[in-house]
Amino acid sequence: MSSHHKTLLALLCAAAVWCGISLGAGQAQARGTHFIAEVNNGVGVPLGYEGGYRPGYALGLTLGFGGKFVDNPTRFYLLGQFNSSSFSADRVFNNKRRLVDRQVTDVNAGVRMLVPIDNRLRVFADVALGLAQIDSTASSPDLPGSLIFRDTRNNPAFFTAAGMQYRIMRSLSVGAKADFAFVFNDDEVDVVTSATSSQTGREQVGRLNLYLTATLHF
Repeated sequence: MSSHHKTLLALLCAAAVWCGISLGAGQAQARGTHFIAEVNNGVGVPLGYEGGYRPGYALGLTLGFGGKFVDNPTRFYLLGQFNSSSFSADRVFNNKRRLVDRQVTDVNAGVRMLVPIDNRLRVFADVALGLAQIDSTASSPDLPGSLIFRDTRNNPAFFTAAGMQYRIMRSLSVGAKADFAFVFNDDEVDVVTSATSSQTGREQVGRLNLYLTATLHF
């Protein structure tokens, strides 16, 4: 296990222990639900990559457990999340057409703070740490078909999100969420970027997923 991964694991464990102690100390006695299962559908937009990408499909799943402190309406949840998003580009480089596809898949764990605005409307913010895998391919119809550039990398990532929910019934909410991922790049050259643009492939990268959400409360 690399030093990056060991540091990440230690931070996740510390966050989980701290939140568990805080919730226990508050002796949350809320009459209501304590678990959430959230399905997210939307579009994925690249961050930090060379220009010319078209947004692609994004899918996410969030599971959580939490509650609220006595006499405090704000709720806190421990979260586990999975997201996958893709985007593509069609550009000309060195007088030849380049077709680029990228997919970002991540798993993360963190905390959500949810604040009620009224009986049905809530806003929330998420903070999490996890791992992101970026799979990239590039090809060109102007070059031999067997010439395909591929790059796969796994790196720690920081995640933050903000959204809103409308509680249409006790067990179901619908809403929207903007979910950012910032990947801690290891400074290795991205061969797909190098083969398709004049950039070095060493810039800070990530993705923005814009979601519509449906959340079960139980």
